[in-house]
Amino acid sequence: MSGELDLIEALNRALDRGGARVIIGRGDDAAVVRARAYAVTSLDTMVDGVHFRTTQLTAAEIGHRSLAGALSDLGAMGADAGEAYLSLAIPRTFGHDQGIALIGGAGMLAARCGVTIAGGDITAAEQLVVSWTVVGWADTPQQLV
Repeated sequence: MSGELDLIEALNRALDRGGARVIIGRGDDAAVVRARAYAVTSLDTMVDGVHFRTTQLTAAEIGHRSLAGALSDLGAMGADAGEAYLSLAIPRTFGHDQGIALIGGAGMLAARCGVTIAGGDITAAEQLVVSWTVVGWADTPQQLV
């Protein structure tokens, strides 16, 4: 368990505090964000061997690609990307440094897109599973597709 806690601490150090909407972010039981008029929420899951292969992509590329896939759903709806929440299932063969690289790849994309990685969950698994819940915002329904 201490390995998981060490990884969470390292991931929090690798990411910035967050955007102006984030009141309580990573490290608490749940994130609290200040909303806009309309929330658009999407969940996107990618599994090693189905959506990507760890033998063909670096951990940073997996982090980038998985978050990009989730954020594209918000863009398709016309929403401004806001916050992202990561659920990460990690096999024993996926090392601590790879976990940091994965969140680093996602973090670089998040920073470029003005997205705050506001929280998430980490657990052990037989294969790598990366799930993002992303929330986008709109001020009017006419903004949405």
